[in-house]
Amino acid sequence: MTKNDINTAFAEGTDCSQLVLEAFADKLAMDKDLAHRISAAFGAGMHQGETCGAVTGAGMVLGLKYGNDKELLLTKTEEFRNQIAKKYNSCMCKGILGYDISKEEERAKILEENLLFITCPAVVLDSIEILEKLL
Repeated sequence: MTKNDINTAFAEGTDCSQLVLEAFADKLAMDKDLAHRISAAFGAGMHQGETCGAVTGAGMVLGLKYGNDKELLLTKTEEFRNQIAKKYNSCMCKGILGYDISKEEERAKILEENLLFITCPAVVLDSIEILEKLL
């Protein structure tokens, strides 16, 4: 998956959470359409600027892979979150983007600064890369 692929998907209405989970659908023996629908409500921090959709998508991947081993799941999830937080200083949309996407005036700044097509694709790609190493 490339940054251009992600930008195209964003322009078509796909969210970070969907892109991350769909990237691993085949490895998890999951139908991509099902992955797309399961993760649909988690983009843009559940549309509230909370936990980044790429992070929740990663949580879904890790849960599907390690969900029967709670200790391993928690270890892998913490490792993922630590790596994202180290790179972006946060796992929250508000922290990563520097604006609260749930507030109209701040959402306008996100769009004005083109952060959805600059920052968000980078977080998606980094999330996928980290997950590939954790699985």
